Order: sequence, then C-alpha cells, then structure tokens
Amino acid sequence: MSEYSHAEVRIRRAHPEQTAVWIKTVAQGFSRKDAPPQEAVDVIAPTFYSAGAVCLLALVGEEPVGGALVMWHGGVAELGSGSTRVGYRRRGV
Repeated sequence: MSEYSHAEVRIRRAHPEQTAVWIKTVAQGFSRKDAPPQEAVDVIAPTFYSAGAVCLLALVGEEPVGGALVMWHGGVAELGSGSTRVGYRRRGV
C-alpha cells in the first residue's frame, strides 16, 4: 500500500525521512499534547525501526494527524502504536 484515502483522511507509508514526523505524531496522540513529553517520544521511537514494521501516517490535507504500524509475524499481522492527535479524533482517523 502506498496510499489510501477516505473522505478527508489519507493514509500513506512513513518513509525513513519521515521518522521524526511519525514519532512526534504518534507521541502527540498518546500523550494528548501538541508538545509530547520526551518520555513518550523515547518509548515510541524504537518502534519505527522494528524489524518488519511498516509505519503509516494519517494526514488531513498535508497535516500529520495520526500514525500506526503493521508488523507481520509469519502469517499473522499485528497493528500497533495506533494513535490520533486529539483535535482530529472522531473523524475516521
């Protein structure tokens, strides 16, 4: 999947040059703060580099509003690190 869109929300794969954006966006969702605490960033950061992880960004326009990752273990997919920034919740993100 390179990109998916529905209504105003687009989902696309986060590439290595978007690492900081993905980490910040996911941390914002979990901490419910625009400036997430460093502890939240530190906990989330390693997941971007997990073996087999495909990290996804949700965007409204060009604004990153949510993130998640998918990892495959054999024939089983795991969805994790899913979060949405507070101002964009209840909008299908």
